[in-house]
Amino acid sequence: MTKHNLIKTDYGCYCTICHWKWRTSPTNQCPGVPRFGRWVDLPDYLKTKSELFKAGLKPRDNLGPDGCLQPPSDQNPRYWLYDERQAIPKHKPTSDSGEDLAQGRAIALEAKRLWENKEVYTETYKGVLITALPMVRAKFISFKAKAQISEIPGAFNCVEIETNKSLPTHIEAVEFTSEFLEQLLKQGVPNRTLDRENLHEYLRQWGSGFIRLHDSGAGFYIRVSNIPITSEYKSYRSVGTPTVEQTTSLPTYAKELAKPNINYWLWSSHPDVREICPELTALLTLPEPAPLVRLVLEALPEGKDPFFNPEKNSYSSRRSFSKSSPKGKFALREDKYALRHAFIEWHNMAQLQLGIDRLNRIYKVVYGTSWEVIQEILTPSSGEWWEVLGVKPNASKVEVKKAYRSLLGMFHPDINKSPGAHDRAVAINRAYEQYQQQYQSN
Repeated sequence: MTKHNLIKTDYGCYCTICHWKWRTSPTNQCPGVPRFGRWVDLPDYLKTKSELFKAGLKPRDNLGPDGCLQPPSDQNPRYWLYDERQAIPKHKPTSDSGEDLAQGRAIALEAKRLWENKEVYTETYKGVLITALPMVRAKFISFKAKAQISEIPGAFNCVEIETNKSLPTHIEAVEFTSEFLEQLLKQGVPNRTLDRENLHEYLRQWGSGFIRLHDSGAGFYIRVSNIPITSEYKSYRSVGTPTVEQTTSLPTYAKELAKPNINYWLWSSHPDVREICPELTALLTLPEPAPLVRLVLEALPEGKDPFFNPEKNSYSSRRSFSKSSPKGKFALREDKYALRHAFIEWHNMAQLQLGIDRLNRIYKVVYGTSWEVIQEILTPSSGEWWEVLGVKPNASKVEVKKAYRSLLGMFHPDINKSPGAHDRAVAINRAYEQYQQQYQSN
């Protein structure tokens, strides 16, 4: 609906868009296309959607209506009309070949079998293994595809790709992936895409990204690495501890998992290091963290909050995992705010890139710590008042008050029904009281 484009006539006024005439200026809006007051006035080529569908047609994509039926007494159009000459077939044309139809039915039956049994289908394209994975859906069959490819031209010699959309059969998922692999084999990872002008710089910074291939939104998630990839593709669906076959070539590395003071990115030069377990593989898709973040990560295998500093008051409420814990490794460091803040930024980036479930498994398997400990680092319930409120020690009064209200809105028992919400709200209120006492004394 839009405004009428009116011109004066001897009769009154006339809209050059909808071709309607009035004695006085109209009060209703213009439909934006020619309109007709009666069915008998419609040209033969204008049809409603229902009429097009009955004829096996539909309006062309991204084109608006070509007209409307709107009697003078109606304030809004009664039917939108489309040009039958511009319509397209409702369904994709099918081959008349009986052999092709039989092959299509066979593929559909095999896709159903794979989907019901949750089996993985693999196919090799120009030496690259493509894996089609059945996706869990309630009522319809769908597949995604993954592949790893090395020795490609350009800035990145090794990449892992995964479709961002589901396809109805395993064959279509493989074909969609093969088309993109052909581009990577010839030209490498493109620097300019539909969404980014400098994709290479983004991938160097974050290690992964998304390439949209069509306006429909179809494309691939891509992770890059300059480390040679083994010929056998390991799916991220496998979970648990490494098998004997996976660790015999790297017994030393495998034994060092979940131990303090280990920087796993120092192992990445070993060609087989990513076969230890899927969690380590996922971790090494992230760029190597900054020194402050690495300090916190290397302290996680100690199994406690490295920032924990028990309060003197006996009534201090703590979570169960740290009630009897001694001081954390960084409890007395002067730069602990910078350490915590750096880790929180890294955690948020990793969670956005890998997802909560995979990141949780990384913390458990690679760092030997629980999600509960991580949450205590992110939103502590003890320590200095500025730690609990998540602000800088020299934060302004406005910043402190804003942080206090935000946290209380998250953990107030009337809003948050989780078991620890009450204790957390008490800690937040106590921290704000400590700040107010310090602020008044100064």
